[in-house]
Amino acid sequence: MRTLVVTKEHGALDFRATLDAVTIWLQTCVNGKYTISMKKVQEKRSDPQNKLMWVWFATIARAWGEATGRVFTPQDVHDAYCLMFLPVDTPKGRIAGSTSGLSQEQMSEFLDRVQADAMQEYGIQLPNAEDNFFAALAEEYSQ
Repeated sequence: MRTLVVTKEHGALDFRATLDAVTIWLQTCVNGKYTISMKKVQEKRSDPQNKLMWVWFATIARAWGEATGRVFTPQDVHDAYCLMFLPVDTPKGRIAGSTSGLSQEQMSEFLDRVQADAMQEYGIQLPNAEDNFFAALAEEYSQ
């Protein structure tokens, strides 16, 4: 089995290079029928997405603590949202899934759900990476 990675950027493909690669492959094959398949490559969640998630979870943990008088960690918030939005069914019940294997698209969907829930359920306005104070929050929460 052979794999050819093709990248489409700004709506354009390098058709000549792709056609040349496929032609070379087919010329080296023995006679017979072949199937050529294509699937979209799912890029792993990005570092900026991961950083945003942990800043959000630290922000939520702080708000939950202020509201209840209890101490919550970003990991507590992570586990709660992974259980809510990424549940895994096991023979002994449901457990929290993980964000580590999510694609960038799946991570964006997860973060959108977290942001919506934080606002709707708790009235927490989460910072965006573009906000002027985001870098300071990221630095504060990483310590």
